[in-house]
Amino acid sequence: MSEMKEVICTCCPQGCHLLVDEANDYKVTGNGCPNGIAYGKEELTHPTRIITSTVRAEGCLHSRCPVKTSKPVPKGQMA
Repeated sequence: MSEMKEVICTCCPQGCHLLVDEANDYKVTGNGCPNGIAYGKEELTHPTRIITSTVRAEGCLHSRCPVKTSKPVPKGQMA
């Protein structure tokens, strides 16, 4: 029996609803472009996230500045 997981692709603003078949070598359907195939497989095998936040800034035009991680962080390492 196939184990299907639904994933919403975040590679572009279209937000395709991907179906990933774990029992069939992570076969991806529902993608609108080739990026969705890689995203669907990666999201189920090695999920990562870019962490964003703001930091306080003194002596600048704005009191806070946006920051983000320089590379994706494994989802399992996030609190």
